[in-house]
Amino acid sequence: SFGGRKASIGHLKGNKGESWHIVISLSEKEALSAAHKVTLIIFFCGAVITLLTALVALILGRRVASPIVKLAATAERIGAGDLHARTNVRLNDEIGSLALSLNTMVDQLAHITVSRDKLTEEIEHRKEIEKTLNQFKLTLDQTLDCVFMFTPDTLKFFYVNQGAVSQLGFTREEFFNITPLDI
Repeated sequence: SFGGRKASIGHLKGNKGESWHIVISLSEKEALSAAHKVTLIIFFCGAVITLLTALVALILGRRVASPIVKLAATAERIGAGDLHARTNVRLNDEIGSLALSLNTMVDQLAHITVSRDKLTEEIEHRKEIEKTLNQFKLTLDQTLDCVFMFTPDTLKFFYVNQGAVSQLGFTREEFFNITPLDI
């Protein structure tokens, strides 16, 4: 016995000759201390590897997600009516292709919207002209004098006021089937 440890030496005879064995007796705490140290090292290495993996995943995730977040923000601005919104994602992958398509779509949408706005403006302008013409027609219809309008090349009437109908005795429909020469 030495240092609280027990040792014994034994001699065993085997089939192929003699073998010697040394047996050392240790307490359970001493016997498992090496295994405990290895377990702590494995746990520490696992924790470090897990943290490094999480850090790399976070960095890569942000790098991949950032262009998608930019695209989503641009799409949201476009959805809110900002047709000047463009995305500045410049990648040579699917996300870059999607960004280019989004910018092209907004350009076309802006062009269509401008065309629609011009058309709406033209319609409003024509409505004002029509309103003015209707007011002029009402004024002409109330005039007692004869007012005729006809196409110069065919001499067919396209407007006759109420004064002409009253004074000449033709109906409006009859005026549309005759010419000034017939009067």
